[in-house]
Amino acid sequence: RTTALRDHSNDVPAEVTSAAAATDAGDWIQRDLEDAAAVVGSAAADADVEQSMFASPTSSTDLLRDGAIVGPAKVLVYDTTLRDGTQMESISVSCDDKLKIANRLSRFNIDYIEAGWPGSNPKDEQFFSRAKTELDPIAKSKLVAFGSTRRKNAKAHDDPQIAKLIESEAPTVCIVAKAHLWQVTDIIRADPEENLEMIRDSVSYLTSLGRKVMVDLEHFFDGHKFDAGYALDCCRAAVDAGAEVLVMCDTNGGSMPWEVEEITRGAMEEFGGKVTLGMHAHNDCGLAVANSL
Repeated sequence: RTTALRDHSNDVPAEVTSAAAATDAGDWIQRDLEDAAAVVGSAAADADVEQSMFASPTSSTDLLRDGAIVGPAKVLVYDTTLRDGTQMESISVSCDDKLKIANRLSRFNIDYIEAGWPGSNPKDEQFFSRAKTELDPIAKSKLVAFGSTRRKNAKAHDDPQIAKLIESEAPTVCIVAKAHLWQVTDIIRADPEENLEMIRDSVSYLTSLGRKVMVDLEHFFDGHKFDAGYALDCCRAAVDAGAEVLVMCDTNGGSMPWEVEEITRGAMEEFGGKVTLGMHAHNDCGLAVANSL
């Protein structure tokens, strides 16, 4: 819409163009999404199918309760607007904004809403505190608190960052873990076995407290190309400790679709049916959508 205004700017005074853009910006996204939902709903009814492209409001809980999700018949949508999305240049949202967005995402029937990293900044901590009383029950059931594995040479129950994840009362926790041997030895300077224990200890502690745990395997695809055995060891550590979802990350955004397909196929052969596999693609090469598909 902005492009259309720009292309016709020679015919329209600048102040009118700016006013039109400002007026339109407030509601066109909502209108387009509602129009798309209506089209999808109509098509689903015409085809006499039982489910539309949108899952039911409680689908994420119900689906994972039944076991691992295997696509393409079933997929889960994990939205990162409230964490990754707010790190974009020129984007700033208040705590009030985050609460409104969380409720709207829930009404769109998003399965999981990654709401922030409690303890990393005051706004996210305030959000999780207010969410306990200000979000409706369905929206609260979809919240995910993002964090990381415990620190090296420590215990999960003593880690203050892990404690913040528990205090958030989010039913699902997603923790980032190193899955690239070089990242382990040269970046966090940990012993490879210690990194595996960091994953096991963190996941088992969180699951023991009733949290559903997803493990975000940072640099997984590059790590698999560097040392496939170790990357898969990180997956096994998470699965053995009780993780329900393994999220494979192309953190540098440099993997090609055929590489992603081959590596994912191998992960499916070993872990498919045991846990749900997820994809976390970055768009540095313009391939995030292709790699996700």
